[in-house]
Amino acid sequence: MSNRDNILGDGEISLARSEPIAKLAEPIRDDEGEPLACGIPLALPVAELAEPESPPPPLGHEPFLKAVLDDPDADAPRLVYADWLEEHGDPRADFIRVQCELAQLADEAPQHDALSDRRDRLLRMYGESWRAEIPEWARAYCEFTRGFVSEVTIFRPWRRHFGPELSRLAPVEKVTLKNLHIDPESFTDAPGVRHLNSLVILDEQLEYDQLKALMHSRAALAPLRCLDIMWTEFRDAGALMVALSPHLERLRRLELKACSLSPRAVHVLTHEARSLHNLNWLDLSNNDLNDDSIWTLANAASMRGLTHLFLNSNKITNQGLSYLADSHCLANLTDLELDGNVFGDASIPLIVERFSKLRHLSVAGNFLTIGGAMRLREHFGPRVELGVPGSR
Repeated sequence: MSNRDNILGDGEISLARSEPIAKLAEPIRDDEGEPLACGIPLALPVAELAEPESPPPPLGHEPFLKAVLDDPDADAPRLVYADWLEEHGDPRADFIRVQCELAQLADEAPQHDALSDRRDRLLRMYGESWRAEIPEWARAYCEFTRGFVSEVTIFRPWRRHFGPELSRLAPVEKVTLKNLHIDPESFTDAPGVRHLNSLVILDEQLEYDQLKALMHSRAALAPLRCLDIMWTEFRDAGALMVALSPHLERLRRLELKACSLSPRAVHVLTHEARSLHNLNWLDLSNNDLNDDSIWTLANAASMRGLTHLFLNSNKITNQGLSYLADSHCLANLTDLELDGNVFGDASIPLIVERFSKLRHLSVAGNFLTIGGAMRLREHFGPRVELGVPGSR
């Protein structure tokens, strides 16, 4: 049998059938006719060219999916569904179990890396098929949690049927909107996402009156535990709209990044808000906040519940950091990020003394010398992120 016959054996395909190209699939040989190690055939086994596809959910899966949709916080319905899928030979069963187990593990747990690798391998093999279970307009950048799509990013203008359709197919909890400004009423009037608890607005063209309508929408805001708005020109008026919203009582996490917040805006959010009393997570990164804004934040009684504070890419100097360190209102912090500010080694004694119990500290991109960075490393160990010592 010729080499060409070997290449085109059972279970294999050729990239071309014409004789001149087919000859390229033969091994490269030396002057004595022996094949060289560098010879690479252009024909590969079918199994190497195509990834396996997961079949659609087996017939009869609907009651199991309904149980998951009815109680998205519980693992039990998901694991029962996984058992049923395994009985029907569906690889989704393994994925559900792996993600459920990962959700219970700390990152440093011994089995975490192996389970993460297994999850990633299953997603590479079958992720496209599993994403196809939700509408095409929601598939890009969708994320899975405990085996099911839980986060979607919508690039299209929101339509009134989107929420009910998503809710019928997956336990979606987080929605990111990229073009809310085109038809905001379709979302603010009735989002229709059954288990929505996290909303992200990434829309540079959102106007003040549209933001105001969103902040007055009980249907859109009342269920939220997390609200993230980026790249919107907030300034004082936008901050006032958020602060005066009566529908954010359940909110635990607020992120206003790259929103052009002024010192007055920070004061409004931290001292005049109607329903931001239950926050434990605040991110005001990329707003060019100065030390005056940091003093306002550090002395806000409404911030006493904060455990996570992120102030990256602002203009915090040694003075601003001293305001944070001296604050009695921020005594419960466990995680603090201050990357990309302008403080230096003079702040290190305060950081070591006042923030010694932090679980996570990040100060990359400040004016720290190598010696200063090493002192922080000696004190905090792996709990501190320094970036490149001595560089901004």
